[in-house]
Amino acid sequence: MNHISIEVGLDIIEIERIKNVCEKYKNFKERIYSQEELKQIGSKKDIYPSLAARFAAKEAFIKAIGGKYPGWSWKDIEVLYGLNGKPEIRLRNKALEIALEKRIKEIKLSLSHTRKYAVAVVVITLIKGEQI
Repeated sequence: MNHISIEVGLDIIEIERIKNVCEKYKNFKERIYSQEELKQIGSKKDIYPSLAARFAAKEAFIKAIGGKYPGWSWKDIEVLYGLNGKPEIRLRNKALEIALEKRIKEIKLSLSHTRKYAVAVVVITLIKGEQI
């Protein structure tokens, strides 16, 4: 018999911390964010709140799924705006493989930020029990 399990991940980060890391390590953005993520953020006047919110979302997803798995890349977890303008998580490569193994049915994401902090909450719904 199958049943549904809900897992939640939450992360908060200082925006200034992301800004400092980006300025110190020139390849940080390219290591953490996909080209599509950077493209969506690129037109903003101040990119750091968006970068921090996306970083928090990636961390929150990792917490919700139960930890980071070997072989994952930060870019395997993309935080993108969907057709309706809402942020959503799209998985690729190893992260997608693990999500399929864990039988994730749905991923919900909420992002927010103030002048100092960015926060993300991820709620995942998993199908537990025997395979159908």
